Amino acid sequence: MKAPSDERAAHSFGNLLGNLLLLQIGAVVGFGSALTGTGGPVLLVPILVFMRAPSLTAIGVSQVVQIPVVIFSTFGYVLFGQVDFFLGTRLGIIAAGGVVIVQASPTQFPF
Repeated sequence: MKAPSDERAAHSFGNLLGNLLLLQIGAVVGFGSALTGTGGPVLLVPILVFMRAPSLTAIGVSQVVQIPVVIFSTFGYVLFGQVDFFLGTRLGIIAAGGVVIVQASPTQFPF
């Protein structure tokens, strides 16, 4: 029987123990980022890399985690009329351009 590779085994969470570990990591990252005022990715990426997750996967996961934060914070700012839609659109277009450039050649960057 062939043993699974270390990289796959390190970040495969298909059982109950793995799910509990992910829940604990989420709680620690959420509490730590709320306590320090940093974003979740500041704490999540090093933890995932330490667990031998590929760097690009760790970065991608940490960015997806930000989506609910962005949605709810934007909703709060809209309620109080403090959103500059023109500036937000310009910044969004610039960010989308950066995503396209980086996505085109992710292996070209030293992550």
